[in-house]
Amino acid sequence: MLITVFVAGFFMLLTPGADSMTELVIYRFLTGVGAGGCIPITIAYASEYMPARARNRLVVLMYTGAGLGSVVAGLSAPTIMAFSDWQGIFVVGGILSMLIMVLVFFVLPESLKFLISRDVDSSVAARLLKRIDYSFEPKPDDEYFIAEHTHANKGSPVQELFGDGQTSITLLAWAVMLGNQFMIFLLALWMPTLLTESGISLKASLYILAIYNIGGVAGGIIFAGFADKMGPGRVLRITYPVAGICMVALGMSLNSIPVLVLIAIIAGAFLIGSSFCLGPFVAALYPTRARSTGIGWALSVGRIGSILSPLVGGFALAQGYEISHILFAAGVPPILCGLIIVALNSSISSNESKTEASQTT
Repeated sequence: MLITVFVAGFFMLLTPGADSMTELVIYRFLTGVGAGGCIPITIAYASEYMPARARNRLVVLMYTGAGLGSVVAGLSAPTIMAFSDWQGIFVVGGILSMLIMVLVFFVLPESLKFLISRDVDSSVAARLLKRIDYSFEPKPDDEYFIAEHTHANKGSPVQELFGDGQTSITLLAWAVMLGNQFMIFLLALWMPTLLTESGISLKASLYILAIYNIGGVAGGIIFAGFADKMGPGRVLRITYPVAGICMVALGMSLNSIPVLVLIAIIAGAFLIGSSFCLGPFVAALYPTRARSTGIGWALSVGRIGSILSPLVGGFALAQGYEISHILFAAGVPPILCGLIIVALNSSISSNESKTEASQTT
C-alpha cells in the first residue's frame, strides 16, 4: 500500500515537468500503476480488519472514498487551475498522496494474517490483537495460526486462484467483474451524451448524472447492510437483474424529466451499489496470502470492460440507433451479471463441500 501510494504521488509530481508527449504519457501511465494498484490492496486490507458482522458495510464505506475523491477533485480543480493552470492539479495531487503515505505509515498496521503467515514473533501479533480488541488478554505461551484453506503445495499466490475447485470461481469472478465494469463506465461516460441526444438539456443531463451517482453511494451502503446479514452472493443475484430492469426503465422515461430523475436514482442505487458490494465479495473468495492478487486480477480483467464500453457506446451512436434502444440493450449486461453470480454461488458451495469432505477425511 505504501509503495503504490508513493509511486502514484511521485509520478504526479513529475508530470508538470514533462518536456515531451512521450514523457507525459510515461508519467501518467506510472501514476495509474500506483493508483490502480492501491485499490485491490486497500479492499483486501479492509476486508481483513473489519469485523465479520459489519464487514461488507465498512468495506463499502471505505470504497466510497474513491467516488468522494472524484467529487472533491471535480469541485476543486477549477479553483486550483485558476491559480496555477493545469500543472497545479498534479502538484496538489502529488503532495496529498505523499502526506497520505506518511499517515498510512504511522497509523495503519501491517496485515495481521500476513504477519502470522510469515511466522512473526507472537508478541507482535498479540499487540495487534490487543489494538483490535481491548478485552483481549494475551499469554506468554500463546501461539497464533490462520484457520483457512490454502493449497497444500504453496507457490506463487497466483496458484491460489486456480486448482482445488478454485478455477471456476476465479473465471466466474472475472466474468462478473468484466460485465460490471462495462456497465459502470458505459453510463459514467455516455449518460450525459445519451440524454442530450434524446433532447434533454446538458444542464439537466449533468444533474441527472449527479443524482445517479448519489443513488449509487446510498445503494452501496444499504445493500452492504443486507450483504452482512444475508451474504453478498444472495444480495447481488437480486440487485444486478433489478439494475438491468432499471436500464430499460430509463429508456422508457426519456420523455418525462421527473420520472427520469426518479429512475436514475434507483438505477444508480442498484448498479453502482452492486459494484461497491462486488469488491469485498470477490476479495473474500481467496485466502489471505492471495487476496490482493485475487481482487487485483479480477479488477484488471474488469478493466477490459471499461475499455470496451466507450467503444461500444460510440459505435452505437455512430450507427444512429435510437437512444431508448441503446438503453434497452444496456439492461442486458447487468442481467447477465446476475446469472453469473448465481453460477458463482453454486461453485462456491460446491468448493466448500469438497473442502469440508477433504478436511473430515
